[in-house]
Amino acid sequence: MARFSVPLATLAAVCAAFTTSCNQPLLNPDVVNPDHAVVYLVRGTVHSAHLVFVDVKGKNAETSVPLPWKYELIAKSGMRVYLSATRLHGAGTLKLTITSDGKTVFESSDTETDSVLLGVGGNLP
Repeated sequence: MARFSVPLATLAAVCAAFTTSCNQPLLNPDVVNPDHAVVYLVRGTVHSAHLVFVDVKGKNAETSVPLPWKYELIAKSGMRVYLSATRLHGAGTLKLTITSDGKTVFESSDTETDSVLLGVGGNLP
């Protein structure tokens, strides 16, 4: 293991150049990555669907639910959000929407003749 030494005055000068105190962060993470109120919505004419989505912990989750369905979470800018739906019984339309702070950021829909699986998602702005 290599050892080196830096004079204390040099270390203090470098630290002062980047922040007012070595104990304070260089950037406030709440300003750089603010929280966003994210809502996943699944609607349509089908009665139920199997869903896969990124949950509040950032992990993939699965559930089968009657429609309409809604899930809310708080997420940081840049976080991956994803939602997919598969019809469980019969034909019908599906519409998937992901909103952030009340604004639609991802949306997809299909008709009764489109594919069985529908997905939408990406990184939050």
